[in-house]
Parts: sequence; C-alpha cells; structure tokens
Amino acid sequence: MVRKVIHILMFMGQLALTMATLMILYMTMAIFDTEGGIDGLAGLIFFHPVSALLCALVTVVICALAGLFIRLNPKVFRWWTRYFFLDLILIVFGFVLVLLSASFTEVRSI
Repeated sequence: MVRKVIHILMFMGQLALTMATLMILYMTMAIFDTEGGIDGLAGLIFFHPVSALLCALVTVVICALAGLFIRLNPKVFRWWTRYFFLDLILIVFGFVLVLLSASFTEVRSI
C-alpha cells in the first residue's frame, strides 16, 4: 500500500514538474514576443498564463495517453523497448524541426 502511494506521489510530482516547465517555456516565449503597449501588457498578464496552462495541460494529457497505450499493450511495449533507439532518433528529429522553424518566423521592420 505504501509503495502504491509513493508511486502515485512520484507520478503527480512528475506531472507537476512537466506542467511547470512547459508553462515557464511558454511564458518566456510570450515575454520575448511581446511588443509592448497596454494591450501587449494586458495580454501578457491575463491571456498568456491561461494559454500556457491550457497548452501545457493538453500536451501532458496527450503524452500521458500515448505512454499509457504503450505501457498497457504488451505487444507495443515489447516493440518499443526492443527498438529503444527510436526515442533518441525522434528527439533529434524534433530538435532539427525546431531549429528549422526559426527560418519561418516573421521579421518586421519599423
């Protein structure tokens, strides 16, 4: 019983840490993207924290459901653990996409 409670507390801690990290990243990007003015400040104070919370929550739920599917399906779980290098390939692919997306940003001149 105690082990089950410890596992649940660890899982909840991981979820909270993931949510906090995603929200911090979102708010950092929002701060750097703010153009100033009263409307930019109002959006930064009121709209962006709610948006950050919703984006982080949706991301965590989707990842948890995908991980739960992998964990509960024995065939998929065996395949996923057999081809563990696929995780690393997908992480590198994600970083490459993030780096490539920088060239698609909008640049305005005043």
